Amino acid sequence: MGVVYWNKEHTTESRLREERHKFILDGSGIEVVVRSDGSIPWGGVSHGVHWGTLVPFLKGCQKQLGAARRPMSRHETFAILNRIKGTEVWPDGASVDELD
Repeated sequence: MGVVYWNKEHTTESRLREERHKFILDGSGIEVVVRSDGSIPWGGVSHGVHWGTLVPFLKGCQKQLGAARRPMSRHETFAILNRIKGTEVWPDGASVDELD
């Protein structure tokens, strides 16, 4: 159906969130690819990008991964995002003065 890329986070909270999101996305037929670095150029492709390095990178990706897939419909995207949404009611916490 589709593929999602993200860079791996390193905090406990982030890892738990990633596991939850990956479980939901896998259940929706979406492949999750997690990277441990910032090697994927997520920035814009027009201004300030060096085409001498970008084009070979893109061709290498296409050779390895195939042609880019068409994005999911807006309806499918929002349905997945609604399942990933966090809690609407936050649990009570402690004030700073109550902490050790």
